[in-house]
Amino acid sequence: MAEAMVAAGLREYELRDGAERDRPAFQIMINNVKVTASERSFAAVDGLLEIAGLGLGYQQGDGLVLERIFRDLRSASLMYGNRRLLRANGKLGLLDTAACSFAASGPLGGEPDRERDRERDRDADQAPGRG
Repeated sequence: MAEAMVAAGLREYELRDGAERDRPAFQIMINNVKVTASERSFAAVDGLLEIAGLGLGYQQGDGLVLERIFRDLRSASLMYGNRRLLRANGKLGLLDTAACSFAASGPLGGEPDRERDRERDRDADQAPGRG
């Protein structure tokens, strides 16, 4: 599933131009790809450390470099924190009620539906309180 998510995210990125990449639905998808990739890759190396054990797993220098990979991957969720990205997804979802989670069916995973996006923008512009 993680591989499919990353592949779909790359496909979406290639299909969309700059303005479309600013849409909440796209940002939610990219945030979910980043969170999933950082969590799954860290879990994989953590499992390798379990198998290798303390002696080989934390050995520095040439040979098995699990210690460095483990440390580098752990930082992936901390640099721009996964919790921060998930919080941003919640806020983005409030900005665009048509935006959906990457795993759900909806506007992501295929060709951008530009007509639907234009209709959504017209509706948002006509909503009470919008100028």
